[in-house]
Amino acid sequence: MKNIDYIENKIELEETYIVKVKDYIKKMFSSKNQSKNILPYNIHVNDVFNMLKDVVTNENGDEYLVFFNYEFVLCLIELGVTPNRITYIANHNDSYLLTRDGMAGRSGMRTILFDKTTYKKYSKRKQWKQYIMNKLNGKNDFIVVGNIPFTINNGVSDNSIKIGDEFIKLINCLAKKACYILPAKYDKKTFINELILNPFLKKIVHHKKRLFDINASVLTCHVLLDNSKKSNEFEYCTNIDGKSLVLTKSKDLKLASDLDFVSTLNNSKKNLGDLWKRGKKYTSQLSGKGQYKVITALGSHKTKDFEYTMDNEENATIGKWKIILPLNGGGRALKIASPEFSVAYNVVALEVNSKKELDRLFKWCMEIDLPSLLNKLRTGGPSNNKSLLSKIELPDGII
Repeated sequence: MKNIDYIENKIELEETYIVKVKDYIKKMFSSKNQSKNILPYNIHVNDVFNMLKDVVTNENGDEYLVFFNYEFVLCLIELGVTPNRITYIANHNDSYLLTRDGMAGRSGMRTILFDKTTYKKYSKRKQWKQYIMNKLNGKNDFIVVGNIPFTINNGVSDNSIKIGDEFIKLINCLAKKACYILPAKYDKKTFINELILNPFLKKIVHHKKRLFDINASVLTCHVLLDNSKKSNEFEYCTNIDGKSLVLTKSKDLKLASDLDFVSTLNNSKKNLGDLWKRGKKYTSQLSGKGQYKVITALGSHKTKDFEYTMDNEENATIGKWKIILPLNGGGRALKIASPEFSVAYNVVALEVNSKKELDRLFKWCMEIDLPSLLNKLRTGGPSNNKSLLSKIELPDGII
């Protein structure tokens, strides 16, 4: 086994190796028909090495299972892992054929095809997981590395959340160690139960420096698990600075893009999530006539005005004073609406019972610069959802 630190530094200096990897990946996906590719995004060599240094060891008997990104295979081989100890799950037929019939395949690397066609064929009752496990002959002590499928083409797939969650569970069944990329949806039930509360979780690395050229709303991280030692703590850090936190595993832990805003929710205190509400109808579903004034958009943050239309059914927050903000966040808009208004699906309301409570709440929200704070706390995409607002505790006496 080569010296990992030496190789990592060497690779960072050798642009020729980086170019070689890019050329090989380009050749691997030369086909114009990429519709069956379940994971079409490439990753930079240096990012791969920064992940692998946590799991590649001098234990020559270790076997590696690589999910989808072939860059991990090339870097493992460069680090001295022989191909006969690598199993590669290929995400496209081009990749499958080239690796099966190429040098790595001839040297003993096993390749398994898992593209969209395979997934659809075995998707009933989640049989695709059993398909992969059968292909692996029941082996469950791999070092698993790579990238699970959570995006398709240039956006978020309708089924990506479901398949992403199931891949997390699958890897937990297959790995004695694991280091892989996944969506940074820290507030999701699967992420909490399968990773944050996992006794073998060692590290979560939030990707403040983006690894993929994908939709800006898709945020990622990678996790490190090691079944050799249980712990009730784990390390949390980002991939752009040397700072890190040692955190106690808890279902109430609230991770953030900015380490200074990581916290544990105090369930004895109210938070903005307790005030959170939105409508049921999209703007396109509102009739434009009826008894309720329904807020549909906030408009510019420089004015107090907002847009509304009429509807006979959408009455969410009618009778309540409220602060309104867009469901899809990132902007500066934060406004007040009176009890005569309701809100549509794409508008979030923080509702209270009286004008006095509203005035205190709005003043406090302006003091803490709520829109900026939400951007610092946000990890799972642009939504100002209830989970995000729940990260912000209310001071005593506001409500």
